[in-house]
Amino acid sequence: MLTANLLKTTSRIDHGFFTRKGGHSADLFDSLNCGLGSGDDPVLVQRNRSVCAERLGVDRANLVTTSQHHTAIVVTVSEPWDTNAAPVAD
Repeated sequence: MLTANLLKTTSRIDHGFFTRKGGHSADLFDSLNCGLGSGDDPVLVQRNRSVCAERLGVDRANLVTTSQHHTAIVVTVSEPWDTNAAPVAD
């Protein structure tokens, strides 16, 4: 897990940037894929999300991810959203 020094300056933000290492996904998704809409096996995605939540020290229900599209769109998180209605962002 990679972290940004600037985001570490506040205790209000738990964050991490995860690499492909340590995931349960295979084949095309051979990674720590957390994308619920990616087409990956949903069971493996949930296992990956559990790994990320554990590394962040948060409850999986509070793990916030977006529907990742490589754009310049940014969203502000004020509370966890429904994972099935995640906003598009990168």
